Amino acid sequence: MVSGASPAYNVEEMSYALKTAKGKFLATSPSSIEVAEAAAKNVGIPKKHIFLLEGELPGYTTVKELVEIGKSYGEKGQIQSFKVPPGKKNKDVCAFLSFRYVDRPCVKVSPSVTPFANK
Repeated sequence: MVSGASPAYNVEEMSYALKTAKGKFLATSPSSIEVAEAAAKNVGIPKKHIFLLEGELPGYTTVKELVEIGKSYGEKGQIQSFKVPPGKKNKDVCAFLSFRYVDRPCVKVSPSVTPFANK
């Protein structure tokens, strides 16, 4: 599952989004690293699971580096593409969890099911 969040979120709001989405990894930009790091710490996401979408900062892995690491595993070192579990349909699998502002500081959750494509 992927969950998007606004770069305008403060630590409390980002912590709520990460906790609600049961986040295990966090991708952010250098300009949001202070909020991202504090929120990740609040919900138990280790610093090594915070990745940069763009730019570089000491101590952080970039998405570009992750892609290169993945390529280095070769064809047989890749995971299989996602398939909807037996007995379920696309509509039963949540692929994207969206958070939006209604009234600050309260963040509202708008669950939306985005179907995965099967090969």
